[in-house]
Amino acid sequence: MAGQQQQEANTEQLSLKERAALHRLDKPEKLQAVLDREMSQYDCLPCRVMGASAFMGLGAYTYWSGHRQLRLNEQKILQMGRANMAVRSLGITGIAAGLVGLGVYRAFF
Repeated sequence: MAGQQQQEANTEQLSLKERAALHRLDKPEKLQAVLDREMSQYDCLPCRVMGASAFMGLGAYTYWSGHRQLRLNEQKILQMGRANMAVRSLGITGIAAGLVGLGVYRAFF
């Protein structure tokens, strides 16, 4: 009983602004309203541009650098077999295409 009287006394001492804040806490927001607010602030244009350009640039650099290394080491790789060169080239191209694809996805979706 004494605890309840103490709580009532504390509530009476709250200002009007604090009471309004407490009332908002008693009644939770609807989930869809929270999700809509979060999605509207989720991703800004500069973030998309930087992310997309980073992925696309990394993909282009991977393609250029990887194929340059293949050309430099072509003789060593060909000694292991002709198919080995094709598999390595396909792997480098696949990784580069994946990174560029991520950049395009980041830019538009």
